[in-house]
Amino acid sequence: MSEGLKRIVETMIDKGVIKMINDKKEEAFANLIKDLSTEALSELFPVMGVNSIKVENTKNGFTAVVEFDDGVVAYPTLWCKSRNQVYLVVIDWALEIHEQATDNRNYGLLFYACGYNGKAQTETKQLYERKGIEII
Repeated sequence: MSEGLKRIVETMIDKGVIKMINDKKEEAFANLIKDLSTEALSELFPVMGVNSIKVENTKNGFTAVVEFDDGVVAYPTLWCKSRNQVYLVVIDWALEIHEQATDNRNYGLLFYACGYNGKAQTETKQLYERKGIEII
């Protein structure tokens, strides 16, 4: 589980949204969030410093335009099969998306998550591809 998702789950536990604390946090969170509306998902944005997420439908799938609280606007290199997947990925990858948007090197999101470790980048990419999510 990524650091971003851990913080979200812990915040939701603290606020009583999730009533369980055990090794199945990620699974419980995924089950809870898959049925949430866009409005309910937007309640999680402030946890990651996200001001708004605009979902756009492209020929490659759904993607996002993310505005952060500090005014940074990001166009992350990700495509998903559904709108809710976009919200989940943006919330989970918020730190990396912000770093990519403020870095002038123009590296893909996988670099910000995995660094120069090509094997880790490939494994992460394949993990998300199995979920129908493309991250570059």
